[in-house]
Amino acid sequence: MNITKIKLTDIKPYWRNPRNNFKAIDKVKKSIEDYGYNQPIVLDTNNVIIVGHTRYNALKQLEWKEADCLILNIAEKKAKEYRIADNKTS
Repeated sequence: MNITKIKLTDIKPYWRNPRNNFKAIDKVKKSIEDYGYNQPIVLDTNNVIIVGHTRYNALKQLEWKEADCLILNIAEKKAKEYRIADNKTS
């Protein structure tokens, strides 16, 4: 697994993200402040978020400039399936 630092300004939220998780952002911010940032955001090769929209929004609110990210080279269909599976298991 190759983790890469990416500027938050270069990360693009998935425009069809099925989850409205804005109420969880404050809890994720608190977790990052208390325990550190320990789970990378997962992106496709175009820097579009596959998994980690809430973490991304929390980091933006915490005024971080970059985040550790895992970039996956997978087909769009697989990325969509991964988004759905992750949302169902969160």
